Amino acid sequence: MIPPARPRPVRLAPGRPGLVELNKYRCDIHAVAGARTVRLTFPDVPTLTLRLGPRPALDWCPAEKQSSTVDVSALVAAPR
Repeated sequence: MIPPARPRPVRLAPGRPGLVELNKYRCDIHAVAGARTVRLTFPDVPTLTLRLGPRPALDWCPAEKQSSTVDVSALVAAPR
């Protein structure tokens, strides 16, 4: 659902936001764990830790292989 993009440099001015999309297949049987934070790592930049919210938005179901895949889009500058 996230279109592929070739890696390319993205320059963000200090304080300017950037966007990434996360897409994960849902758990249909029974989630046994879930993430409340996501860490994004980029070359030459400190790791960014993002809080997802009060409930685990990225759940995990060991019985459903497709629920273990998370697609991440390319980083882009946020529109003004």
